[in-house]
Order: sequence, then structure tokens, then C-alpha cells
Amino acid sequence: MVLLALGLAAPTVARAQALQPRKSPVLLLPVLTLVTALTSCNQCGMTGGSMMNDQTVFATNGETIFRTGKNLKGVVLQDLDRSEMKMAHSCAMCHGANGAGGMMMMMRTVPSIRFKDLSDPAKHSVPYNEDLIKRFLDEELKSDGSVAVTGVAWKMSEKDKDDLIDFLKTL
Repeated sequence: MVLLALGLAAPTVARAQALQPRKSPVLLLPVLTLVTALTSCNQCGMTGGSMMNDQTVFATNGETIFRTGKNLKGVVLQDLDRSEMKMAHSCAMCHGANGAGGMMMMMRTVPSIRFKDLSDPAKHSVPYNEDLIKRFLDEELKSDGSVAVTGVAWKMSEKDKDDLIDFLKTL
């Protein structure tokens, strides 16, 4: 049944296993620990579930968006219809708690989204400014106009974009 819950077994196998007598309740704690670990991200502050269930609120709207993927009103800002990755994400989930990136995802290193790095001409042939960051959030276009392949699309108000950019400037 655990394999079915994790999407690793066919339902018929899981049903057959469910009909067998239970072995020992001692296995339950390691399984619950594994499931919690698979749905948590200590780097971004998410514990025990998807970002959709995160009720955490931070000092500013921008920080709340960065860390939870929701604004202070609790609105999920990921456009689930346009996103390839369907569970709600936050910036911190991929780019880390400090926005510096560096983690490996989908066979590539996740870049920094700190404003000081995005706007650095030594790091980007076309440095980002506030308008180019907003275009990225709206259209998934990099500063040079090429398509970004993030798997996550956003739907943010102008205020939410401004607040997020203001927070990225603090990182």
C-alpha cells in the first residue's frame, strides 16, 4: 500500500498486498517518517505537505510569496493550468531559502534569483531590471528574450510582483 501511495505500484498489486495479514505496526513509524520527508523541504521552511497547505505568513507580502508561493491574502500564485509541475511551489522551494540557487534540478543547476545577481552584467548578458523580472513572471521569458524552461507559471497582480521584487532586493 505504501508503494501505491507513492505511485510506485499498480493498484492490483496493492490490493493483493492489502488482503494479506498485517505484519507489524513497527513499520508504520518509518513509513510515516519517509512520507513526511518526501513532502517536506527544510531549505524553504515547508514541512509536512504541499505549499498549498502552508499557512505561514512572513513579515512582508514579498517574503510570504517567496517562501510559500502565496500572497498575504492566502491566494496561491502559481498558475496551475499553465504549469507543467502541478503542485504549488514557491521561489524558495527551488532557489533555496536565500534565493542563491545552486541545487541540481532536472539535470541543471538552479540559478540565483537574488536581485543583485539577476541585475549583474557579469552574470547575465542582458541584466534583469524590474520590468524584465515582471516579464519573466508573466511570460516565462529570460532577460535576453529566450524561453525559460521552469515548469512553473505564475499569475500575480502588479502589487504582488512589486512586493516580490522588493523582497528579492533584500537577499
